[in-house]
Amino acid sequence: MHQAYSTPRIARYLELLNQLKAGAGLDARAFNLSDDERVLSMTALRGEIYRMQTRRARYVLLRLDELLAKVPGATYDHKIISIEHVLPQNPKDPSKWRTDFTERFRVVV
Repeated sequence: MHQAYSTPRIARYLELLNQLKAGAGLDARAFNLSDDERVLSMTALRGEIYRMQTRRARYVLLRLDELLAKVPGATYDHKIISIEHVLPQNPKDPSKWRTDFTERFRVVV
């Protein structure tokens, strides 16, 4: 999500595989993010997600959709997934969008 170099990412993945093989399951230490990783991840999620590489943005949005739907194992036809803006990105002045959705609200949403 925050574009770590492949070598540290591969080392982390190998560490996770070894911990899982040893029976650690969901308690495997490699699942835990460091403070720096947590900050980087939250910064990426709070940023303009549609500017992420498409595959990263889709992954994040699919996981978010699954969590919000509260349906474990939600399935999708990955060939036809598209990302749509619900609200206009640049509503013109004056418009009902600007009245109903203030600048402060648009930043939060």
